Amino acid sequence: MSLAADGAAPRMETAVLVRLREDRDDTAIFALVNENSFRRDASHFDTFPTVDALRGWLASLGESRFETVAELDNEVIGFCGLYIHPHRRSHAAWLFLGVREKFQGKGVGKKLLRTAIAAADVLFGLGRLELTVFVDNERAIGLYQTFGFEIEGRHNKFVHRCGEPVDAFSMARLHVEAGPPGSIDELRERIAKLALWLHSRRSGADPQITP
Repeated sequence: MSLAADGAAPRMETAVLVRLREDRDDTAIFALVNENSFRRDASHFDTFPTVDALRGWLASLGESRFETVAELDNEVIGFCGLYIHPHRRSHAAWLFLGVREKFQGKGVGKKLLRTAIAAADVLFGLGRLELTVFVDNERAIGLYQTFGFEIEGRHNKFVHRCGEPVDAFSMARLHVEAGPPGSIDELRERIAKLALWLHSRRSGADPQITP
């Protein structure tokens, strides 16, 4: 399920640090996914009762993953997870994104999503990213469309919210599939490309990088 996202102008974007998720971040992620706004606008899960319950759910999504957080002044304000499917769907990954309510509309979700897509394209060589989003979450849908996601289908009465059924869209972004790195040297090369891409974004450039 796609989490609450934002697609507004990046007023805070240059001040926000995106880094890999660490265990110490889980309390902040727990607070994010249990926010009323998040549960209303984006989540189809029950409230996580404890941080350990959240950790258990994240662990159940598989070992092939790329998880980042957005940090502002040492406070975690957003989370993005990229989870690669196993076996014959290893060219594809499921993505979800969440931003704390008071920081939405400030470019945080855009920065997280940009980083996840760069990792999917450059580091992992994936051919497909997919997510699910409520049909009335127009801001999130607009953000995903900006990055090339397209609506592939509609799930009628996908989940109940406040006693009423809500529909959801399946969205996906396709990319020329490069496949996983075939050697340690290739992996190092891809990591270097990803690091270069992320550095260029901090300087305001937007290079085109192919795996």
